[in-house]
Amino acid sequence: MSKHLSRLRNLEGAVSASDGEEALKNCLRTPSPSVNWSLAQPGGGMPYGTGMVLYGPPKGGKSVFLNGVIGQIHKDRPKEVVVKFDTELRGKFQNNTNNLRKFGIDEDRYIVYDANSPEMIFDRIEKDIGAACQEGEQISTVIIDSLSGIQGRRFINADTINTQQIGDQAATIKDGLMRILPTIRKYNIALICTAHVRAEMDMKEQMRGKTIKMQAAWATKHVFEYFCYIEPNKSKTGKVTLGGEEFTDASVLDFMEKEQKTGHKIRFRVEESSFPYAGRTAEFTLDFEKGIINQYEEIFTLALNYGLIEKPNNVTYKVGDQNFRGILACLMGIRDNPELAEKLLKEVQRRDVAMLKGQPI
Repeated sequence: MSKHLSRLRNLEGAVSASDGEEALKNCLRTPSPSVNWSLAQPGGGMPYGTGMVLYGPPKGGKSVFLNGVIGQIHKDRPKEVVVKFDTELRGKFQNNTNNLRKFGIDEDRYIVYDANSPEMIFDRIEKDIGAACQEGEQISTVIIDSLSGIQGRRFINADTINTQQIGDQAATIKDGLMRILPTIRKYNIALICTAHVRAEMDMKEQMRGKTIKMQAAWATKHVFEYFCYIEPNKSKTGKVTLGGEEFTDASVLDFMEKEQKTGHKIRFRVEESSFPYAGRTAEFTLDFEKGIINQYEEIFTLALNYGLIEKPNNVTYKVGDQNFRGILACLMGIRDNPELAEKLLKEVQRRDVAMLKGQPI
């Protein structure tokens, strides 16, 4: 290698293949094994330093899912801090001890701001959070919930609501994202944002079955690596466990004699990605009081799909040298044996990584 080429490789910003390999292994994990799998990375999650936009219908589980993610970060990384900007100004209602404890969130490592003006969000990330990271603070994740709630710059300065500000919010978000991008990349901060949805007016898209689309500035296409759609599974399978148990509490009835709902299943789909294998769909169970639960069901489905669980007949499920009679017995076997569950999950990830790298399984 010539001295000139060697000098170029040592300039600030140069990236080696080993740097890239390490970046894809350093991942934020969620409490859902199937969501981690759907992101299709060797590290089993979302690489730190990248961004995700999470969108879906109102009350579809976005904010609650984020709470589970924060709790998982605090579990996996005991020193790291998460910062959240609540642009819908609900932080003071949701940031209470009971709610944090439910999701395993450490309040000493969780900072919430009720803020929807762009300078209180983007300037704070670029300047204050950047400066804190420069001084050695371990801020690993920044959440904006949601992009749709950020006010445009001209809108803030208008004297009356009657003044129309066409394109104001989109331009504000575009400029804000471009300003914080260097901070996100430099300090390997995971950026997770939510967005609302609106009706799809394009007739061609409607003919393809798409009735809604993400409400966000076009600039998000150039900043975020993942665009993920999240929605409740409203079918019959979304109301029961794989074993057939309904998500209801029979001890509490409403005035229509209906049992109180305690949860439901949520589907998570990687619609677009800067990485290969977009389009994967995951599904997890949300309990209104406990957060994300029944991960053993996700492990069962992943293991079954990867051939780690065999069905020699219509009744028997075979896991290694163990035989289970019926799906319920197999599910309970995985639930009650953490070592078996971990073994299956690790083998699923090993096979998936081999596939991602084009290696034999």
